[in-house]
This record gives sequence, C-alpha cells and structure tokens, in this order.
Amino acid sequence: MTDKIDEWHDWKPVWTFPSKRKKAFAGNSGKGGETSPHMLQENKEPTAAVQTRISATRKAETHRRRITDARLWQAMSPFQQNAALAVEQAFRLMSRGLGYRISAPDKPRTGSPYPAGCGSARDGEKIALYFQWAERCKTEKLNHAAAVDILIYGKSCRAVDRARHMRNGSARRNLLACLDVYCTLRGWPKG
Repeated sequence: MTDKIDEWHDWKPVWTFPSKRKKAFAGNSGKGGETSPHMLQENKEPTAAVQTRISATRKAETHRRRITDARLWQAMSPFQQNAALAVEQAFRLMSRGLGYRISAPDKPRTGSPYPAGCGSARDGEKIALYFQWAERCKTEKLNHAAAVDILIYGKSCRAVDRARHMRNGSARRNLLACLDVYCTLRGWPKG
C-alpha cells in the first residue's frame, strides 16, 4: 500500500508587498515591481492582518481581510461575529442549487431545493431561524436588506449608505442592530 501525498497540503498564496517607491503597474516589461493579481488587488483595496475572537480570552489564527472589513469585524462582539457567520451560512443554504432555468423560468420549482441527500434537519433549522430573524428585523424597523448587502454580497457600509440614501454610518449601526436581533433569537448576549 502506497502513501498518498497531497502536494497542495501546505500551499498558500505568496503575498509580497512592494515598497512605496515601487509601483505595481510597471508596464509589460516587469520593471519597478511585481504585477501579480494579488499585488494589483492589494494596491486597489489594501488588507490588514486580523484575528478572529472566539471568546473574550481566545483568538483564532491571524489572516488577512480588507481594511474596511477588518475594522467592521473588529467592532463586533464575538457573538455578533458568530451571528454574522450564521446568517451568511443560512443564506448560502437557501440559495444552494437554485440556478436560472432557461426552459421555463416562470414555472414554480418543484421538489426540494437541495440535491439528493444534502438537506438535513439542522440545515432546515438554520433556514427557519434566518426567516425568523428577517421577520423580527422587519418588526423592529431595521433594514434587513441593507444587512444582507453587507454580510452576503460583501458591499461596504459606505456603498450601502449611498445606494439606499441613508446617512453616513447608518448601514453600520443597522447591521450591528440586526446582529443583536439574531443574538437575541439564539439566546446569546448582545454586542
């Protein structure tokens, strides 16, 4: 019996940061700096190393996030962070397997939205809790759609403020209030 070696086991993307004197766009010749996709993205939207808080005393390993995302994530309590991850996971579960049907897009879908054998009772509980959260946000006059824009679609708080004609900072306050509603539904402490 031979041992299988996973050649991708320890692979990670290489992030090199050019000095401020070098420009990432140096033309096709490659002089003056690196032009990898990571560097182009880094120049457009810089990242910062952050740690995810598991509890008041424990933190997970360091990783990189966009600076605007990192600031928002660090402003959340550990329970709000868990709520944000749970909302995102429930949304992904709901939209799994739902593609555009070219043949008859106006007909209702029949059967389970999950591929055979993929749905579970726990997935159903997550989705049901998501709908309860959305209804509770609605009754408390919070903007559920603005929170979804930030959590699911990855829009910045500033972009949501502009798109929804809200005052500066309203999207962030709305998001944190929506996450507090989710924490209340789960019986967790608020942020």
